[in-house]
Amino acid sequence: MQSTVVALDVSVGVTIALLVVAAGVALMGQGFKKERIPASIQTLLLLGLSLGVVVSGGAMRAVFLAMVFGMTGLMLVKRAGSCPVVRGSLGVGSAGMACLIASLWAPPPAATVLQVIGYATALPLFPFHGLFVGAVAHLPASVAVFAGFALPFLGFIELGSVGSALPAWMQTGLFVPALLGALYGVMKVIAGHHVGEQAAYLGVSLLAVPWWHLSVTGNAAPAALYVTATALALLGLRLAAGFLLTRFGHLDIDKIRGLARPMPRFATLLTLLMMAVMGLPLFGVFSGFMALLLGPSSFGAAGLAGVVVLWFLASWLMTHLLQRLLFGPPRTDALYRDLTWSEACSLAVVLVVLAAGAIMPADGFQIGHGPEVSWLSRR
Repeated sequence: MQSTVVALDVSVGVTIALLVVAAGVALMGQGFKKERIPASIQTLLLLGLSLGVVVSGGAMRAVFLAMVFGMTGLMLVKRAGSCPVVRGSLGVGSAGMACLIASLWAPPPAATVLQVIGYATALPLFPFHGLFVGAVAHLPASVAVFAGFALPFLGFIELGSVGSALPAWMQTGLFVPALLGALYGVMKVIAGHHVGEQAAYLGVSLLAVPWWHLSVTGNAAPAALYVTATALALLGLRLAAGFLLTRFGHLDIDKIRGLARPMPRFATLLTLLMMAVMGLPLFGVFSGFMALLLGPSSFGAAGLAGVVVLWFLASWLMTHLLQRLLFGPPRTDALYRDLTWSEACSLAVVLVVLAAGAIMPADGFQIGHGPEVSWLSRR
């Protein structure tokens, strides 16, 4: 009993620390200028609600997660008028929030189904990925950066709360939306021109892997390191996209190129982040990915082949995106300005945490709740 409590305390401590670090990096990256105070306040409010999800118990977990959805939706309302992506995000977020609240009164197994739909809204699973895409691509400054980490991170933690209550038919049925989500995300990245949306849809594709693993093995726990490292890497990419938005006023990749020579600090850090997203060694995404592929609860031969193909596609997309941004002749009508030291430090912190994840044993990495022992922290 004592060892279980100690493991639980470590799990909660790691979870809180990661959320605080993510919010700190987002705030550091946007700077502390007067016009950015509203975004900073919104980021801190979102952090508070996220911490409420972690430390609360019982039904309050669903309530706090629903509040995270609600606050994210309220922040997106201002941008809904001219953007169909944002309008779709509001609909998906409202549905996810309604499912979480309804699950508090629904009998099992209906409650479990409603909960999983809510968790799929946070840990983006096709077709419930809209809130994640809208938040990452279209929320302002630090809020988009933090939401891009907090939503999948909290969704994965909450997914563990369903445990063995997940019906067998639903577990098996998750395979189809996970596969469709991986393919859909890749296609949207290939066809997209908005850097923020490309980062979001890349997340939809990569974060389909834990759902895929759950559908095959019935256990999501081994994906803890993979989900955390992937969300952190995507946080870094969205942070870098924010720096481009500040300098160029838009995120149209066709109008941003030739960054390597006039912005060397940005080019170096972006290249390292791309390497992390690709799942190359020295970063936590690689360690988490190998733990899934080679662990005792693996995907099986067919699933292994599919996940490896997804990995290669994501690597090709990152290489292509990097080439389009960094190389080619610089635009003569654009003012290039390299990262400030505070901006560079924010990206460097993300890389340091990702590098630390690479040396952490995947089977020893635990994230979870406070008052109750979730199945993520059981051996």
